[in-house]
Amino acid sequence: MNLIRISTICYFLFQTLNTIQAATLKGNVTDAVTKEPLIGCEVIIKDGSGATTDIDGNYNVNLKEGEYDITYRYLGYHDVVKSVSIAADEIKEVNVALQEDVKLMDETVVTGSVFEKKVSEEVISIEVIKPDFINTVNPMRFDDIARRVSGLNVIDGQANIRAGSGWSYGVGSRVMVIVDGQPFLSPDKFDVKWDFIPTETIGQIEVLKGASSVLYGSSAMNGTINIRTIKPTSTPMNKFVAYTTVIGSPRREITKWWSVPRISTGANFARAHKVSDKFEYVVGANMFNERTQFKDVENHMARVNFSLRWNKNENLIWGLKGNFISSREQPIFWWQDMNAGAYRPGELDDIDNVRVIIDPFVTKYSSKGVKHDLKNRLYILKQRYGDKPLYMINNDYQVSKEFDNHLRVVGGASAMTLLVNDKGSFGEFISANFIASFLQVEKKWNKISAVAGTRVEMFRIQKKVGIAAAPIYNKDKKQVFVSPGNWRLGLNYNPVKNSFFRLNWGQAFRFPSLAERYATAEITSINIYPNPNLRPEYGWTGELGFKQHFTSKGRKFTGTFDVALFWQEYNDLVEFVLDTYVPDSVDQTAPGFDAFKYLGFKSVNISRARIAGYELTWNSDLTINGHRLSINAGYMYSYPMELNNEESDKIEALGDYLKGFFKSNFRSAKSLRNSGYMENVLKFRNRHLFTADLEWSFKGVTLGVDARYFSYPEKIDDLLNIVIKDLGQYRMNQDYKGDVIIGARAFYQINKKHNIGVIVKNVGNNEYYLRPPKLEAPINYTLQYRYEF
Repeated sequence: MNLIRISTICYFLFQTLNTIQAATLKGNVTDAVTKEPLIGCEVIIKDGSGATTDIDGNYNVNLKEGEYDITYRYLGYHDVVKSVSIAADEIKEVNVALQEDVKLMDETVVTGSVFEKKVSEEVISIEVIKPDFINTVNPMRFDDIARRVSGLNVIDGQANIRAGSGWSYGVGSRVMVIVDGQPFLSPDKFDVKWDFIPTETIGQIEVLKGASSVLYGSSAMNGTINIRTIKPTSTPMNKFVAYTTVIGSPRREITKWWSVPRISTGANFARAHKVSDKFEYVVGANMFNERTQFKDVENHMARVNFSLRWNKNENLIWGLKGNFISSREQPIFWWQDMNAGAYRPGELDDIDNVRVIIDPFVTKYSSKGVKHDLKNRLYILKQRYGDKPLYMINNDYQVSKEFDNHLRVVGGASAMTLLVNDKGSFGEFISANFIASFLQVEKKWNKISAVAGTRVEMFRIQKKVGIAAAPIYNKDKKQVFVSPGNWRLGLNYNPVKNSFFRLNWGQAFRFPSLAERYATAEITSINIYPNPNLRPEYGWTGELGFKQHFTSKGRKFTGTFDVALFWQEYNDLVEFVLDTYVPDSVDQTAPGFDAFKYLGFKSVNISRARIAGYELTWNSDLTINGHRLSINAGYMYSYPMELNNEESDKIEALGDYLKGFFKSNFRSAKSLRNSGYMENVLKFRNRHLFTADLEWSFKGVTLGVDARYFSYPEKIDDLLNIVIKDLGQYRMNQDYKGDVIIGARAFYQINKKHNIGVIVKNVGNNEYYLRPPKLEAPINYTLQYRYEF
C-alpha cells in the first residue's frame, strides 16, 4: 500500500516538474512578399513533433529547455530552418516569412484528394494550368484553354479525355467540370456551358485524367476539370483586358462569303482584395461580341461573377458566390456545301440564355482540427424557347481531417433536385433527385502513399428509381451479382528522389441527362429523339504511370517527364446515333412510306466498349542570364473500340485486342480503311493527339509558338455522308490525313502595369474541322491590351 502511495506521489511530482520546466515557442508564418498568413504551414521539430499554423498563420509548440533546429515547411515555398535556444518557463516568439519557390517544378493540387498535395504524389494523372497561360491564349470561352491540355479535346462543346467520348449535340458530359468545389453542369442537359465559366478570375486549373466518380459523382467517369478562382491578398489585385480579333481570308477563296472584315471585340475585368482579416472579395466581369466565320452568325455574351467571404473568427468562415450570364449563341450543325457554302450554315439553331447561380457556403473548423464544409447552390436557367425557368438545387456537405500520422480522411453527402417545367421540349413536367454519400482515406508512409474510397449514389427521375451499381457477369455473360456503389484504389511510390510511380483503378458511372431521356428537338429535316429507356453507363478506368523530375544545380533548369498507360472499360456506353427511328404505330409497308421522314439522332446504349492507350508529356523551364525558355509538350495514342457489333469477335479477347492495339499504333488511317478496325472503332475519336508550346522571354519581351495535331477522325455516322451534301466527297479528298494547327504570339511588357500583345491563331491557314462538317476558323489575328494594377 505504501509502495503505491510513493509511486503515485513520485508520478505527480515528475509531472509537476515537467510542467514547471516546460517552455513555449510561438509565432506567425507569412508570405514574404504579400505578408499574408500561411495556413497549415508545418512547424517541425527534429524529433518529428511539431505543429501546424492556424487560419491566421499562428503556431504554438510546447518544448523542454534546450536548443532546437526548427523547420518551417509549406507547399510551394522554400523551407526555412531556425536555430532556437529556449530556457525553462520561457515563452519565445519566432516569426517567419517564407519565400515562394517561383521555379517549383511540382505544383500543388487538390482535385485528386480534396487536400492540398504535390501533383507528383497523386495516384492519378493531373495536369496544371496557371493563369498566365490564359492571357497568352486570349480565350472567348474556356474550351479554347482546355484544348491545349495533353490528351484533352473538346469537340463542338463536348469534352473528352483520352478518347473517352465522341460527339453529341450538347447533351451529357463524361467530364465533370467544377469551380471552387461545386459542379458546373447545366440542369437540363448535364453539359458544360463553356462561356459561363469565369475565365477572368481563374487562379489555377487542374485536369484529372481518369475516373473520379468516387469524389465527384456522375459525369466524372472520364475525368474532372477543377477550376480554382484567385485568392485575394491585402494588396488589391486589378486586371483589365481588352482585345480585338479579325478573321483573315480562308485558304480557298471560293469559300469566302464576306467582303467586310469579320471583327470580334471583347473585354474582361477582375478585382480581388482582402480588405481585412474579417472580409475579402473577388469580382469579375466579361463581355464579347463574336462575329464568326459563318455567314450571319454572331454570338454575344455578358457575364458578372463575385465571391464574398467573411471570417467571423479563426474557426468559422461563411460567404456567398454568384455568377450571372446573358448570352445569345447560334450553334452550327453543318454547311450548305463544300465550296461556296462551306462557311454558310445549312442548319443552325438560335438560343438565348439567362443563367443565374447563387452559392452560399459555410466552413467550420472544430477544436480537434476537423473541417466541415457546407456548400449550397441555386441554378436558374431561362431559355428563349422555354415557357418557364429550369431549376437545380444542390446541397453538398464535406467533413475532413488530417491526422498526425499522415492519415487523411474525407467524406460527405450531397443531394440534388432538378425541376423542369418545359413542356415544349420535354413534353411534361419533370422532377429528379440525386442523393449520394462518399468516403475516401489516404495514408502516407515513408515512400508510399495509398488511397481508397467508395461512393454510393441513388437517383429518382419521374417514377424511375435506381442506384449506381456495377453488374458482375459469369463466363457465359449472365449477370450473377450487382456490386453497389463505386470504388477507387491507388498507390504512389517514391523509390528515389524525384522519381514517382503511380497506380490507380477506379469505377465510374454516369446517369443520362434529362435531355437525353426526354427532350425532343428538330433541326429542320432531322429530329432529335428522346430515349426514356436509356440506361446509366458505367465502367472502370485504370492507369500505370511514372513521373521523373530533373533539376540542375542552382535550379536554372527544371523539367518533368511523365508517361502513363491507361485502360478504360465501359458497359452500356451511350453514343449519339443517327438513324431512322420509326414509331411502332407506323405501317412501314404502306404505300408512299418514307423512312427518311423519321431520320434523326438518339442517345442509345451500346453494350461494351474498350479504350486503351498511352500518354507522354514533357514540361521544362530554362533560365540563363535573364533569358527564360519554357517547353511543354504532350502526345496521346488511344485505341477506342466497340466490343459488341458483328465484327467484335475479332477483338473482344484480350490477346486480339492488344494485337490490334500495337499494330494500329504505327499504321496510318488510310492503311486501316478496309480493315475490320473500321467496323469496330468508336465514332468521332482521334487516335492521335499532340500538343506543344514553346515560349521565350527576356526583358519584357515574350515570344511563343504552339502546335496541335488532330489525327483524322476515322469513323462518323454513315448516314451523315448521305444526308449532308458533299461530306463524303470532302472526307475522301482529305485522304485520311489529320491536321496540324499552329499559333504564334508576341507580347511586350511596357512597364509593370501595361502589356500589349498580338496573337495569331491557325498560322498555316488550314481548313479543318474537329467535328465534320463544321469548319473551324481560318487564320485570325488578335490585338490584346492588358492593364494590371
